[in-house]
Amino acid sequence: MTDTQTLKDKIAAMLPPGVDAEKYIAQAVAEWNSIWENATPDQRDELDMSWRGIKARELSYEGWTHFYWCMTRREYPEAHRKVAEALIDAVETQRAKMVMAYRGFGKSTDLVLFVAWMVGVRPSGSTGIVRINDTKAQLTGDLI
Repeated sequence: MTDTQTLKDKIAAMLPPGVDAEKYIAQAVAEWNSIWENATPDQRDELDMSWRGIKARELSYEGWTHFYWCMTRREYPEAHRKVAEALIDAVETQRAKMVMAYRGFGKSTDLVLFVAWMVGVRPSGSTGIVRINDTKAQLTGDLI
């Protein structure tokens, strides 16, 4: 079963008996498209932030990419995917990971935002980050 079919089934289960789920969904999609087409750029940004903010609460690669977008207004670089997956795996398995990449790759940005994301996703947990020296550690702490 696809994600779309699962969603349709959930919506159908919430509707009163006799309501055609396919027509209901088609009408809702048409209304949403109309809202989007008539929205100002600021309203579109607010709508984007709203649904992405909800998705960003998930401890998953998809959740991480939405959090990254909310913080930077940029899509997460595909070249960084292995970094994010390793960091998420570190959280899930509670095993440390080391991120190694060339200067300018975006390691610091990813790590600072990842720790901030973890504070939101797991507010009652703790997250540690180790940097190369005290100066970098202090800078990272200040940014978070």
